[in-house]
Amino acid sequence: MSRYGRGDGWKWFLVVVAIIGLAVAITAGITNGFKDWNPYGWFDKKIEQPGDDQKEPGDETQEPCVHEYADGIHVCLKCGTVTAHEYAEGSHACTVCGEVSAHEYAEGSHECTVCHEVSEHAYADGSHECTVCGEVSAHAYDADGHVCTVCGECKEHRYNDKGACMYCGGRQLRYSFNDLTMSEATEFRALTAEIFPTHAEPGAVVEYVSEPVSVTLSEGLKVKYTVTNVTASVYISETGAMETIDMTQTETGWRFTVPELNGVIEVHISGTAEKELPEGYHAVAYEVQDNTGGVSPNGNWMVAFNSPSYAKEGDIVKVELVWNMWGEGGTSIPQINNITVSYSSENVSESYAIKGDGGNSAVVFFTVGKGDVKLIIEIS
Repeated sequence: MSRYGRGDGWKWFLVVVAIIGLAVAITAGITNGFKDWNPYGWFDKKIEQPGDDQKEPGDETQEPCVHEYADGIHVCLKCGTVTAHEYAEGSHACTVCGEVSAHEYAEGSHECTVCHEVSEHAYADGSHECTVCGEVSAHAYDADGHVCTVCGECKEHRYNDKGACMYCGGRQLRYSFNDLTMSEATEFRALTAEIFPTHAEPGAVVEYVSEPVSVTLSEGLKVKYTVTNVTASVYISETGAMETIDMTQTETGWRFTVPELNGVIEVHISGTAEKELPEGYHAVAYEVQDNTGGVSPNGNWMVAFNSPSYAKEGDIVKVELVWNMWGEGGTSIPQINNITVSYSSENVSESYAIKGDGGNSAVVFFTVGKGDVKLIIEIS
């Protein structure tokens, strides 16, 4: 039998209940009625900061590298960074390696964008156009005043008896054009100097095209000339011989190489000329009937190349008869005893002929009428 009675048991029971009730009340007060179980952070997990010996590599903050370079090297001795060239203001020398850069220019400017130095004009060999600004300079002639020191062009070609320029050594080219009078051919060639040059250096290739060339001559004559063939030869002054130059026909025309031979190069252009006369002009044509004794083996009488091929109404036209020597074996000229002038139309108001002394020449004058005319000159 227990030494405590039943009354003691109830006392202990009440004490336990009181303690539990007190604990519940205190807990309710601390947790705001059981709503916040950690109002004061007593139950937070504590995170310890690692010590210096516990830091991972790379956790530390990197300080910017103060680059250091050995002379002439762009690789940093500390971090290995490779840098670009660096220049002080107005300097072309790299502050790292000392390399000197070239001048740099804005388009069309002579002032360097780096150092602001103003350069002089610069030219490619044989060119008058400045490679910096594009300005084209004038010719600068040597002490003799004949050959340009920039492009080598002659100020004025002067040819010796061997057909070579006394200043630059180039060769003279002379032209003849069929279907054009001498005056028309002279003016036509002058207007087409780029197509039919009168000068070329030995070894140069001269080319001609078969495409029609159209020009307007003085007084408004329009000429459309189409080249159909080209031949060339050179008269060698040392031997008196005429040397034929090889001509090559191409898909677009003809070409030949200027020989080293001394002598004037004669270029004969065969072609057809379509002529459109200026307003108020009439075409003039000629026919020479030679009855002086038959065709000579040495040549024939013909109308001079400079005889006009057109004229206005009322113009007095002068026509010369000349002896055209084309063969070999003598130089005698058949004598002209009589001249008869007739016309294929009534467009000549008057005419008369003058025979030269000894019958070695003749001149015909006539006045142009209201239309085209063909003059027939009969000599005997």
